[in-house]
Amino acid sequence: MVNMKNTGDRLLSASRCAAGNKLTNSRAGHTSALLICVLLVTLYGCNADDYPSVHAFAETDSVPDEGDAADDPAIWVHPSEPDKSLVLGTNKRRGLEVYDLHGNRIQSLELGNLNNVDVRQEILWGGETIDLAVATNRSTDSLSLFSINRETGLVVHLIDEEIALKLSEPYGVCLYKAGSTAYAFVNDKDGSYQQWLLAQGKESRIVRTFKLESQPEGCVVDDVTHTLYFGEEERGVWKRDAAHDSETEATLIATISETPLVADVEGLTIYRANIGEGYLLVSSQGDDSFALFDLSDNDRYVGSFRVSGSQDGSIDAVTGTDGIDVVGSTLGPELPNGLFVVQDDENRDPRENQSFKYIDWRKIKNLLASESLDAET
Repeated sequence: MVNMKNTGDRLLSASRCAAGNKLTNSRAGHTSALLICVLLVTLYGCNADDYPSVHAFAETDSVPDEGDAADDPAIWVHPSEPDKSLVLGTNKRRGLEVYDLHGNRIQSLELGNLNNVDVRQEILWGGETIDLAVATNRSTDSLSLFSINRETGLVVHLIDEEIALKLSEPYGVCLYKAGSTAYAFVNDKDGSYQQWLLAQGKESRIVRTFKLESQPEGCVVDDVTHTLYFGEEERGVWKRDAAHDSETEATLIATISETPLVADVEGLTIYRANIGEGYLLVSSQGDDSFALFDLSDNDRYVGSFRVSGSQDGSIDAVTGTDGIDVVGSTLGPELPNGLFVVQDDENRDPRENQSFKYIDWRKIKNLLASESLDAET
């Protein structure tokens, strides 16, 4: 583990950690969180100076709505011109925002309070192949479906394909691609999960259900290993077989009590590039950090990092992240190893509405190659 700081530094770090926790809305709650964070800092040395940082090189235009609005990004990769790839981002007060790789808003689809979004490409849909995006719509208690034009990148709402959910409060969603078929995992704040087989013409149907003891949100499927990873906000990260007919039980792979994760556990995403190389990234919202787990080494915790502002000072540091996404394929000469996108809870300098920040994967790759991200040092 990292070297320990003095007690004063630990208390300062723990206070910052507690203040960032969404559960601490009362003095008693803050005190409890502070005690928990003191213990975490003592055990893991998780204060603001212990984790290395990577710079954001760009940020999206701010969402047009004030307050807690931006939430979850998803990256679409252009099939033939990767530098024309897009970032889709949910606006919980309005709908779906679409950005280019420079962060410019190029589309805004106003269709309700969208919470989470995910993308899968080359999906067989009624006899043709499409690129598909799916978002939880909390205005209509449904899944909203979108097609993405594989040449122009135009995002179109598939109005006739809305999926009504039998959930009291739809929350998180992630997609799973098996062959050319897409499945959606969608959850509710009460811990309920539904797995849907997605099909054109109102033929989508539930194929599996399960439930957690407390509130989930973020989830991601590793299509390579057919494994679903999902967070329980106050407990940790689980995994289970993504196949709907699997009878294997879920396994808790990382707990808040035994790892440096600080509640809430929020966004999850998977980086895949070289054969055999894969990392699960988890947003540790309570201490503004991102944890890395090595999928090729039994989901071993590798280390954590933070996202600082740009080197020229025009972009502020990232705090309180909800959703995240990453791709490991090239997105053109400026992003040869892929892109990591994170939601930023507070645009402080200059003060603006919420946005999404872009990080060149090469920055994280450099951390992985250095001793600064070694959990054992």
